[in-house]
Amino acid sequence: MFNQTLTFASFLVDLAIVAAYYFAATPHIVDIGGNLGSLLIEILLANPHLKGTLFDRPTVIESAKKALTSPNK
Repeated sequence: MFNQTLTFASFLVDLAIVAAYYFAATPHIVDIGGNLGSLLIEILLANPHLKGTLFDRPTVIESAKKALTSPNK
């Protein structure tokens, strides 16, 4: 629940970061402590040529995998 709340709360900030920064010159983005990966997802959606790595605690990564493969996505 905590991770989902953080993801929801950061949604507007994520969009502002993606709009404000130029990520296209970097071939690979690493999000360290990225929770469920909402910022990384928005960066990759806006820059589909990039590769991304989400790094967090193993339990958080498992939750991120479940969230990304959920039929509600």
